Amino acid sequence: LTSDAISCLDYVLQLKNMGYNIVATNNSWGGTEYSQALTDAIQAQQDAGILFIAASGNEFDDNDLLPTYPANTPLPNVISVAATTRTDALAVFSNTGRHSVHIGAPGQEILSTWPGNNYEVLSGTSMAAPHVTGAVALLAAENPSLDWRALKNLLLTGGDSRTSLAQTISGRRLNVNGSMTCSGKTLESRLQPENDVIAATVGIPVALEALNVNCAQP
Repeated sequence: LTSDAISCLDYVLQLKNMGYNIVATNNSWGGTEYSQALTDAIQAQQDAGILFIAASGNEFDDNDLLPTYPANTPLPNVISVAATTRTDALAVFSNTGRHSVHIGAPGQEILSTWPGNNYEVLSGTSMAAPHVTGAVALLAAENPSLDWRALKNLLLTGGDSRTSLAQTISGRRLNVNGSMTCSGKTLESRLQPENDVIAATVGIPVALEALNVNCAQP
């Protein structure tokens, strides 16, 4: 339930306010229904300096056209993750989005923990998102002075360019070493509006957002 997710985020925020060093949450869940209350909870995470890593979804859809939440939540601290294979191909099930899905990470045939003290080999963007969340933790541990903005920028620019991920914001697959050693790598991409053609009404604002970064720097 969305209310349970909000309760979880509220608890994370409480821990952060108590002094725990929380830099990101992993969110391997989602659906098609937008929730303002959930958006508000993710905004509170951003205000506290916490990145929100989300699975892009497993319907092989274009999230620009068919949004899935929370991955499509239009907040700067959200990072939406597609799934790649062991050959860096896009997983056949993975959602993408040229203006809504940020980066790819391994998400097929991933050895995963399983109830009953067991392991299973699983596939899904739910396996890809935790790789990115773990990468955030490593980057933050390596350089504690980085804020959530710099961490996000390093993740996106430090990845390896892959043609299979052309339909993502960065066009890149996660590479932690590339992010840690990033130098002179730039990324420019439109974020909003997500669709190439939109309807507008005189007097009604239209949100415009673009990403323009050089490694950690905006």
